[in-house]
Amino acid sequence: MPRFMMLLKNSESHAAVPDSLYHAIGEAAKAWIRDGIMLDTGGLAPTADSARVRLAGGQVTTVNGPFPDGDQAVTAYALVQAGSLDDAARLGREFIGLYRTHMPDWQGATEIRQIFGGTGG
Repeated sequence: MPRFMMLLKNSESHAAVPDSLYHAIGEAAKAWIRDGIMLDTGGLAPTADSARVRLAGGQVTTVNGPFPDGDQAVTAYALVQAGSLDDAARLGREFIGLYRTHMPDWQGATEIRQIFGGTGG
């Protein structure tokens, strides 16, 4: 079955996340794991606590965060399996819907990309 990486992108300076949202995400994750949909998930450290390694002009450089790339950063991920991109997008809408319900002023996106090759298939 095809695997997809779901990347949650939003501002790192958003308001505090309510406990009800954490609970709803936890319940959704349990159901997706039980149903064999979710293979892995996790939150990511803020860009201020991260590094970027870049190759440009033949030079490899490392820069510590935060990164001035705009107001959106990848803050979490989920590795899921779904029958198609449309099925994965449905999961993404379901996930973003939790934010709409529990944190209506939140703004962000879930980018969904199919994984080719790798150790999982």
